[in-house]
Amino acid sequence: MEISKEILKDIAEFKFDAALEKASLIKGGEKLRADILFMSGKFSEAEYIYSYIREKSWDTSLNRALIALSEGRISDARTFLLSIKDRDINPEHSPVYIQKRGGKERIVAEINTYLGVLYKNSGDYNSALKCFRKASLNDSENALIPANMGDIYFKQGNNEQAVAAYLKAIKLTDDNFRKAHLYNDVGLVYYRQGLLAKAVESFKQSLIFDPEYGNASHNLGMIYIKGGMPDKIKDDYKELLKHEDGVDIVLNITRSVIEEVNRQSKTGRAEKQHAGAGKVMTYECVVKKGHAGAGSYSESKIYVEAKSILEAMEIAKQKGGVKKGKAYNAGQSIIAIRQISN
Repeated sequence: MEISKEILKDIAEFKFDAALEKASLIKGGEKLRADILFMSGKFSEAEYIYSYIREKSWDTSLNRALIALSEGRISDARTFLLSIKDRDINPEHSPVYIQKRGGKERIVAEINTYLGVLYKNSGDYNSALKCFRKASLNDSENALIPANMGDIYFKQGNNEQAVAAYLKAIKLTDDNFRKAHLYNDVGLVYYRQGLLAKAVESFKQSLIFDPEYGNASHNLGMIYIKGGMPDKIKDDYKELLKHEDGVDIVLNITRSVIEEVNRQSKTGRAEKQHAGAGKVMTYECVVKKGHAGAGSYSESKIYVEAKSILEAMEIAKQKGGVKKGKAYNAGQSIIAIRQISN
């Protein structure tokens, strides 16, 4: 059915009530009314009409699939998506998709991306990869496609392919938060391979793009502690402090380092640190001093006596720290700590 220019104009101007009123005067215009309801966000009303009209066009199936996804009806969504044939897709005859950027190719890509995600979430990785590859052929600039493929390769243990897919997604996206998540994913692959230096660099990149990303700071803190890298922490802090959000990055990493030490202590994993429990030992601590408002910092090496590394950290954090406002960030200014005597 050919759509009048007046209705298309109303739709383009988001005057859905006016478009719906005109469509109601058209004999056999049920699908058009449903399309307008769909575009205006009235999914339940649109679905009701779609469910009883005889015309089962490709865009009706796609719209019903999207409605099903919004309602959590995954099986129905997959059924609707699978019913769409590429040869039937013609956005020029659809009021919903007539102005779709990329035309038919982009629609084919989106359909296969939806299917890929559904298969991925159900654990059917081979079908998911098949859909994502087809989607990529029709839309090579969509970062979501290689990102999802990277997740599958990671779960399958295909480390090299996972890294390649994640790095491709990083190049395709301009979203810093998405880059942060992707660099964290790259770091996890490297960590699983035992490539700690590469993992550290990836987690650092993640935090540069999003200083508040807790997963990356946690992963980095875990590597520093488990890898026994006091010198690496110090060097990385100096490097990270050069960035605009360097202070926040360093504070978040230090918090994660302390949390990891606490976790290991509580679960009995910090055997080395607690080998001399009950004895007073000497610890060398490197603390950072300065003021966040001034933007300048200095490092100071101090020595404290304590019965454990945790007690040493508690003492050291009272002797130096980065000040923000009127309060010190307790426990967030310790750059490195090591036992030097029993």
